[in-house]
Amino acid sequence: MTTGAERASAARGVLALCVAAAAMAAGACGGASHPGARAPGEVRGVEAADLPYRVLRAHGGQEISWSAFLAELDRTEAVCVGENHRNPHDHWAQLQLVDQLTARNRKSGVATALGMEMFQRPFQGVLDDFAARRIDEGALLSRSGWKDRWGFDWSLYRPMVLMARDRGAAILALNTPRELTKKVSRRGIDHLDPGDRRQLPEMVLDDAEHRAWWDATMEEMGGAPGHSSSSHGDAHGDAEGDDDQAEGQAEGEGEEASGHHHHQAKDSEQSARARARARAAEEAESKAASERIYAAQVLWDESMADGASAWLAAGKQSAAASPSEKARRQIIILAGNGHCHESAIVRRIERRGVPAAVSVRPVIDDGEGSVAELLAAPENDYLFVMTPPAR
Repeated sequence: MTTGAERASAARGVLALCVAAAAMAAGACGGASHPGARAPGEVRGVEAADLPYRVLRAHGGQEISWSAFLAELDRTEAVCVGENHRNPHDHWAQLQLVDQLTARNRKSGVATALGMEMFQRPFQGVLDDFAARRIDEGALLSRSGWKDRWGFDWSLYRPMVLMARDRGAAILALNTPRELTKKVSRRGIDHLDPGDRRQLPEMVLDDAEHRAWWDATMEEMGGAPGHSSSSHGDAHGDAEGDDDQAEGQAEGEGEEASGHHHHQAKDSEQSARARARARAAEEAESKAASERIYAAQVLWDESMADGASAWLAAGKQSAAASPSEKARRQIIILAGNGHCHESAIVRRIERRGVPAAVSVRPVIDDGEGSVAELLAAPENDYLFVMTPPAR
């Protein structure tokens, strides 16, 4: 669900700097060299979004060298690299990691996959055809429904996809079908028909840490539906005020007036109770809708974790059956920041028997606390911290 990933990115992310400003950035960081300022029009897209960077441990904030960082990633089976979907700098950070890891894996004989939130699982055959060069980019985008089902600028992802293909990496469609996501968000899991339920991966909806993350994110975005604490109190208060007013009017009148006002008070009480019931029903439905949306968010996480862990497990099975198969595999997952953190994809992969899974969060150091905020409440293993040019 694109909206789920974007909500988290909007709540916690840093606004992207324009690519033109990034193109003026120069310098080298973490052992990697980057070109200096470029003439206008020389480089476009993700390649023009480079910024000086450092890598920090998200827990504690310790800076580590680029070589040490890559050595640590070499020992993992799954590396989830987050993104704000529209931010070219985040995609440039992803490109650096895809470049380094695919190159190192080719040299050491490790099979690699690029797992992508951006493609849905029914279109895996389309990706296989593209990886085998049986179809071109136009067919890839058309047959996978890129514009309709994902919608973000293809040029932000193109360098990673082409690099993966050119270096012999598998390209995996990890996301759940849009049709299933819609049904979960509109009906809920309990009301799916048997055919749809069979498409669901194993789902854990009661992870307390992940739910706390979700609730905090929704609160930052203005409050989740169905969690108003005042609606019931307001309804009861309206009813009591109407009763008091009716009693005061009835006491000073004659029998005819008293009877008239008695009916008014009764009608007012019934009206207030009806309003209270309507408000309670509205709040219950709003809360149920919130639960369905949360289930759809989890469905995305679980689907991506399921696809990634299945590919890793298949490698072990193949290696056991055929000595010629590569024994080691590593998957690089590209997903929104709302999916790519410890209590989301990472934990759900680990639950499926993959012990070495980590997440990397690209972030622009805006000089106003963007990095400190992520270090104060860490959700990832590493921060890829980019520094914009001085103004």
